[in-house]
Amino acid sequence: MNNGPKIGIVCATIRETLLIVNPRQLGMVQIEKAPFRIYEGGDLAMMMTGMRQSCATLGIEHLLNRFPSIKDVINIGVAGSLNSALPVGSVVLAESAQSHDQDGEKVVQLADSLAKLRDDSELELSRVLTGNRYVSLKDGILELDRLKDLGDVVDMEAFWTVKGCKTHGVTPHVVKGVSDWIYHPDPDLQLSHFSEKANFAARNAKPILRKIIDIIRD
Repeated sequence: MNNGPKIGIVCATIRETLLIVNPRQLGMVQIEKAPFRIYEGGDLAMMMTGMRQSCATLGIEHLLNRFPSIKDVINIGVAGSLNSALPVGSVVLAESAQSHDQDGEKVVQLADSLAKLRDDSELELSRVLTGNRYVSLKDGILELDRLKDLGDVVDMEAFWTVKGCKTHGVTPHVVKGVSDWIYHPDPDLQLSHFSEKANFAARNAKPILRKIIDIIRD
């Protein structure tokens, strides 16, 4: 007997929803259009939140109130790389999440996620930074160096999704495909436009999502 979805999937954008998740391929159908797109099928529920703190915070709260049966949430999408060892197209598993532009917010460790996924997922571990603005070369080298000391990849949703999960006693998992270089010591390898490789990164993340779902189910 199915008493509701056990696994939630959270994406920020339509690109991530279609290229990584493709709800229909996972047996889900759309059940809500507003205030957020929600899909459901079997033991899965998926939401597209939109970007930035307010959307991510409200979105995860709505999803977990809508489906109190959810035990694990996978936040999957694309992110920019601050680490020269993470090439465009690589897929990483977050070991921590932190806000880089909200003072007083502490780093959230994702030990529960690593305990479930680390041995079987074979993903690079990374520290994810989340902010309400795009980070690019225009921020200047000093600011980028500060961020590099704090994390490896940067997005606009993960930290707030993780905080919402922790509030509800749900295990968050954060998986990001690297879409672009935000900074690289070799100028020839700098990529400053988010969208150039986003589709590539999203497609690379798609098979990882399927594998993680299977691991959580076991």
